[in-house]
Amino acid sequence: MRLAIVLGASLAFSLVSTVVFTMWVIKTMKEKGKTAPDKHKKGVKVPEMGGLAVVGGYFVGFVLIMLLTEDSSPLDRTMITAALACAAAALVGLVDDLMDMKQRFKAVAPFLFAIPLGLAVNDTSFVIPLVGSFDLGWAMVFLIPLAVTCSANAVNMLEGFNGLSSGLSYIICLALLVIAVLSDSREAMFILFPLSAAIIAFWFFNKYPSKVFPGDTFTLFVGAALACAAILGQMKFYILLLMIPHIIEFFLKFVGRIRRSGVTNWSKTPWASSFGKVGKDGKLKHEGDVESLTHVIMKAGMFSEVQVVLVLYAVEVVLAIIVVGLYFVD
Repeated sequence: MRLAIVLGASLAFSLVSTVVFTMWVIKTMKEKGKTAPDKHKKGVKVPEMGGLAVVGGYFVGFVLIMLLTEDSSPLDRTMITAALACAAAALVGLVDDLMDMKQRFKAVAPFLFAIPLGLAVNDTSFVIPLVGSFDLGWAMVFLIPLAVTCSANAVNMLEGFNGLSSGLSYIICLALLVIAVLSDSREAMFILFPLSAAIIAFWFFNKYPSKVFPGDTFTLFVGAALACAAILGQMKFYILLLMIPHIIEFFLKFVGRIRRSGVTNWSKTPWASSFGKVGKDGKLKHEGDVESLTHVIMKAGMFSEVQVVLVLYAVEVVLAIIVVGLYFVD
């Protein structure tokens, strides 16, 4: 009963804190002129770096859990190293929002800061529902930080539309949270309860029409936090399934990058955007090669920005239902 009260308090404090922080970020970024054009709305500029509010709101709830719980697990080395990995990913995102760092640094830095988590986690198994458990041994020391950096950068890939990354992240977070509660995975719950509250609070400001953009501070932090929760909650296979749209997005953009520049020059060629061109009827279209899931949707029919996002939401909801279903049948 005490744990439920603490988790509920964490959720409430994260929710309220994120709302307050987001309103402050919107006001401050407008005053400082830190805005970016909304690519699908002519002449509209939106405050950036909303991810700061999510990071702040999350840690308010997370620290509350650490202070109030009677369980020692939130103070053990796995939780501390997970918090370090998440904070470091947020810092990398913040620096990128301010300075536009190179992609290779965004890929390497979260990996380095997640190495302590790889060393701290004792569970070296990889469980595939209906198949079995595989012990990966010392390979986990490398695979865990790799998973954290891949998840962080994957969330960062599928972005560019109002409410897209925040909405998809919330669906993934909710699916993992359901499994964490059902399996009584406390370490995963300690991450996912405040995280889910922070994301949904921010989503109301980020959904169409966006009042604030998330920035890399949001995408890198949330991706890292989702990976940490999945790792600590023995949900590694589940997050792989939930990240299928993000994995497809990476390969579409990677192949497109090579196609535009050749194998030898691909690293110097920028990643393609996910944007489309807005027609007079408000529908989006994409001309040229398909280098994003949003391009696939725009080529399949005449969709508005909201409809493109809803299609991707629907795909993620289906994956979430499959994942929760797998937990029950396993």
